[in-house]
Amino acid sequence: MRTFLRRLVQAATLDPKLYDECVSNPRLVWPALVIVLVGGVAGTLGQYPGRNVETGALLENLWRAPLVWAVSWPVLAGAAYALGRWGLDGKGSFGGLFRGLGWAFAPGMLQIAIGLRALSFMAFAVPMVWIVAAGMAATARTLRISSSRAMVAMLAAWAVWLVVQFLVYLALGMLPSFTT
Repeated sequence: MRTFLRRLVQAATLDPKLYDECVSNPRLVWPALVIVLVGGVAGTLGQYPGRNVETGALLENLWRAPLVWAVSWPVLAGAAYALGRWGLDGKGSFGGLFRGLGWAFAPGMLQIAIGLRALSFMAFAVPMVWIVAAGMAATARTLRISSSRAMVAMLAAWAVWLVVQFLVYLALGMLPSFTT
């Protein structure tokens, strides 16, 4: 547990040692999956404090949000890997990048604070920007490319993810209805 918490701090501080470890340690994929799923749950739970909670809606969102995050992770990794490896001359493996990006989702757990009215926008926006920055650090380190190339790869990967997220929301019926 102490090692897991140390790695969480390393992920939050963009410590390159963590991403070097992600390249060489395939066992880091399972804790990364936990981070991704907990981030999705935290964002969902953060939306409910102080509101009348319908149990059915809460339970539905508690499985949908982690599902969206779990789909996002390999999509981001695949898009960043494809561009970083073949378009930007990266040298790393998909597995290393996949694990590194999973750990980069660690700041998403802070979205539990969305329910605090004074912090709601910041509790959403700051972790999302932090996740992108951590993803850039993971991409640069695991693919052995410059920070500017990693930024291009990650921003392109997030653009791909937005399209995939829209399709997932559409498939799950999560898009808002504008009819009365």
